[in-house]
Amino acid sequence: MRRLCLLIPDIATTKRIADHIKDQGIIPEGHVHVMGKSSLAIEHLHLHKANLFQTTNLPQALFKGGILGFFMGALLGGTLIWLSPFGLVISMTGLFVFILVGIIFGLWISGLVGIGVQNAIVEEAAPHLQQGKYLMMLDLKDNQEKNMIAEILERFPQAKVTSTTFH
Repeated sequence: MRRLCLLIPDIATTKRIADHIKDQGIIPEGHVHVMGKSSLAIEHLHLHKANLFQTTNLPQALFKGGILGFFMGALLGGTLIWLSPFGLVISMTGLFVFILVGIIFGLWISGLVGIGVQNAIVEEAAPHLQQGKYLMMLDLKDNQEKNMIAEILERFPQAKVTSTTFH
């Protein structure tokens, strides 16, 4: 999937774009996320407010933490099986437990780090958001991107495409 990010000057235009996307059935309503200075206005207009998964590096951090935890648990468990310190015998079940604990620990630590770091798109848009503009994130299939950009910019020329990323 791709994430198309639009910077929109006001909440009324944001609502019109979201309604247009919903009415046309282009993408599911849950794939439209909005972020702005006024969370109350977003909720009042029944728009989907961007959550931690859209605004932080949490998804990438969890992925990396899970992979790193897997390898660290496998390395520690494999080393203990190979060295057998103090005559300790560790079975394959023990290795599985080490890997599982490594994954959980990696997810926990990376989640704590990732939740505190804004993603680059939100960081770049932050000054505009403080001025009262809104950031709309649309999760699209790969083949929808060009058509969606053309249609939105044609119908809503005040919207500005800030980025498109894989996610």
